Amino acid sequence: MDIILTLLSKKTIAPSIIMLQLQPDKKIDFQAGQHLSLLIPSSTGAVERSFSIASDPGQETIDFIVRIVAGGLASTFLHNLQPRDVIKAKRPKGLFVIPRSSSAAKLMFFSSGTGIAPIRSIIRDILINKKTLPIFFCIAQENEREFLLKNEFDELARLYDNFHFEYSTDSLKIAAQITQQSKTGDEFYICGGPTFVSAISGTLMAGGTPKHQIHFEKY
Repeated sequence: MDIILTLLSKKTIAPSIIMLQLQPDKKIDFQAGQHLSLLIPSSTGAVERSFSIASDPGQETIDFIVRIVAGGLASTFLHNLQPRDVIKAKRPKGLFVIPRSSSAAKLMFFSSGTGIAPIRSIIRDILINKKTLPIFFCIAQENEREFLLKNEFDELARLYDNFHFEYSTDSLKIAAQITQQSKTGDEFYICGGPTFVSAISGTLMAGGTPKHQIHFEKY
């Protein structure tokens, strides 16, 4: 059965990037890092488009972070939604998650653009559930105008000693530094465009990080 989502709010968080908050008609059980397939209306019928859930599983509402693409079917539709408008979605899916059986000693995250969405969900889930696992998050952006959700992550870093993050316009340099310091048991999670994911994972492996410790999702 489809999930019905009602738009509560929409705000611009960076040039051409919006955050949507929606109320589902039923409790959605999902694992942090998963996505929902939204049913986007088109002239030929509904088209499925996947968007990572940016909110944590304990939150009653569902957040999405969307880049507005000129002429893009899904992003244009979502950008034009108004409060109380509804959209249908399929059940959550996705494997970009922290396994419940994970024995990671430390978690390292890298994102670019809207790839911040599933990682935000994962980090909030870990911290809110009082887990003390050390977390580092590198948020890569081309310029300072797109440093997404900086105030939110500043606040999380203030509240939780085990969380550290950095915005960077040179994420490859940070990846090279981190992989030299990483230890057995550290796990790396990367989300962004194909070029970004390949560059970061390549840098990590070149620095000696085993491939099985690197997990990624491309959009």
